[in-house]
Amino acid sequence: WHANSILTRAAEQAIETDAAELRSELASRGVDGLAQAIAERSRVGGAGVYYLADAKGGHRAGNLAAMPEWQGKARHGLFRYQASNGGQTVTRTAAGLLIDIDGRPRLVVARDVEDQRALLYAIYRSVGLGAALLILIGLGGSLLLTRHVLARIEAISRASAGIMAGNLEGRIPVDGSDDEIDRLALQLNEMLRRIEQLMAGLREVSDNIAHDLKTPLNRLRNRAEAALGDSRGGEAWRQGLERVIDEADELIKT
Repeated sequence: WHANSILTRAAEQAIETDAAELRSELASRGVDGLAQAIAERSRVGGAGVYYLADAKGGHRAGNLAAMPEWQGKARHGLFRYQASNGGQTVTRTAAGLLIDIDGRPRLVVARDVEDQRALLYAIYRSVGLGAALLILIGLGGSLLLTRHVLARIEAISRASAGIMAGNLEGRIPVDGSDDEIDRLALQLNEMLRRIEQLMAGLREVSDNIAHDLKTPLNRLRNRAEAALGDSRGGEAWRQGLERVIDEADELIKT
């Protein structure tokens, strides 16, 4: 849009300058001098497009074969015209304005803008292709990034499932990228290591308690059996129960 604005302003300024010079020719040299000036400019070539009609409306000078067809009652704007290119007749686009001479619209001053339109089309096409390529690269990169992140999350999920199943030696995989997921995995692995240490300590304490209780419990059971099997009767049983109570008190202390 900006390129189009710049090129359009440049074309408009060139047309206005050209028209001002031709008005000056008309004022100083009359219609004949104007026709001569237009004929000279037409022979030079370039982007200038001219048409000067005679008093009857026929062609008098200029590189346009006929008065262009303007849209509606417009006296300036774009129009299509026929031009020769390498022996072939082609249709091109020009922008210009219509100037009155002696109260009648007889002079067309215009500039060929076909090359400008081709340049703008090339710009539009380049921008469109660039945008499409950028979108494809963005979508492809997003897809790869998403698959990578989801794969790492799935690995964390599998490792967590194994740990919850009882494998406290399992660890969450780390790929060494030191990104947020890696740092989270390292923190979780440190937490798991600490949990494993605590569980090992708990097992050790449990083993020690079991060991400390096993001997007095066996001794307590043996005393109870010995008292029960004593044939002396009540007094022996009483003494056996007292020793069992003493052993039970020691167990309570433990």
